[in-house]
Amino acid sequence: MAVVISLLVFFVTIFLGLEVVFVFIVTGFTYIVLTQQWKMLFTITQIFNTSLSTWEMMAIPLFILTGELMARCGLVEELFDLVNRVIGRWRGGVAYATQVATYLLSGIAGSANAEAAAVSRILYPLLRQEGFSPGTASAIIAAASIKGAIVPPSMLYIMYGAITNTSIEKLFLGGFTVGLLVMLGHITVVFLKVRSDPNVGRISPGGGWAGLLQSFRRALPVLLIPILIFGGLLSGWFTATETGAAAAFLSLVSGLFIYRRMNWRDLLDTFLVAARNTGAVMIIIAASSIVGYYFTYENIPQTIGNFLQEYIHSPLVFLLCVNVLLLVIGIFLEPIPMILMMMPVLAPLALMYGLDPVHFGLVVCLNSLLGLLTPPVGGVLFVVSTMTRVRFEWLGREIVPFLLVSCVVLLIISILPPGSVLWPLKLAQH
Repeated sequence: MAVVISLLVFFVTIFLGLEVVFVFIVTGFTYIVLTQQWKMLFTITQIFNTSLSTWEMMAIPLFILTGELMARCGLVEELFDLVNRVIGRWRGGVAYATQVATYLLSGIAGSANAEAAAVSRILYPLLRQEGFSPGTASAIIAAASIKGAIVPPSMLYIMYGAITNTSIEKLFLGGFTVGLLVMLGHITVVFLKVRSDPNVGRISPGGGWAGLLQSFRRALPVLLIPILIFGGLLSGWFTATETGAAAAFLSLVSGLFIYRRMNWRDLLDTFLVAARNTGAVMIIIAASSIVGYYFTYENIPQTIGNFLQEYIHSPLVFLLCVNVLLLVIGIFLEPIPMILMMMPVLAPLALMYGLDPVHFGLVVCLNSLLGLLTPPVGGVLFVVSTMTRVRFEWLGREIVPFLLVSCVVLLIISILPPGSVLWPLKLAQH
């Protein structure tokens, strides 16, 4: 009963708009009061310390710093200019370039909301010039932005790996495949929209080989970062944390000496912003560890697992049921709180059913992001709507095809054998 009441407190406080960190704290203390487990009050600091004192958690501040550094260097403009020169000769080139550029940019932003904010102001006017309606142009940007948390480095992968003791390096490598499938799905939607309306998707000027080479030279430092992440992990030269350090160093050199859009005074402000954002993420993780602790204390995963195994015998059916559950919860809950809340329960169950932990993690992380595109609470939709000043209902209507295609990709990833999704791991093992 104490667990049920605590969960009710969790969802009620979420709906009331309380900050996530306080939601976890209130939920944890509700459980302590109801069960009178006062000794847990003396172990909370130890729980906090244990949840944060891992090698994997060091990757979070490093990738946050990388994102802050690159956000100040004109990253979006340089990368988009290169991609648009390559594929802008086709009708609807800007819309296609948006999908490809955000895939490459995802290796730097690491957050769907951050990517949505970064690209909206730049790409929205260009999409409008191509003839797309305000709602469609905003939907193209919103759909593209969720790749910011699918393609490595992703905070979701780091948190999932740290909570479930799953290899973050393997999650990163598998994330490239998942992001590629999502990108191809969104490109398909753009293709159908361009083909169905001859008034949209004007051809963008290419600029010739000279312009292409110049754009490539300008964007090369940006391209090196996702190459560094993928190549370092694939070759085994870097762990996820070491890749974060290398990416931050390359970003620092690019900002100060290559793009020269930063000075030493800007650098101090960048470090302060990164430190503040890191603190915000870390305190949420620490607070969520209280809830995870009492889940373990009450043997909730084992209890639910024993119940499910009586009625669900197929691992695939279990995975599909998990997808439905998370899709519903994701409508109301942001990805990070959902991962922190649900994984202490679901990850052990996945192991009981014999599911590959990396494959399961990729499915869960993609699933959690679809809520960002789902009205009426979708976080990315609110960010894009605010940045482009497009009415939320227009954006919510136009996002539906992209959301449906993303759900199809989720289903494909769930049904496919793990080896089909995790093929980069096979390359890394050779």
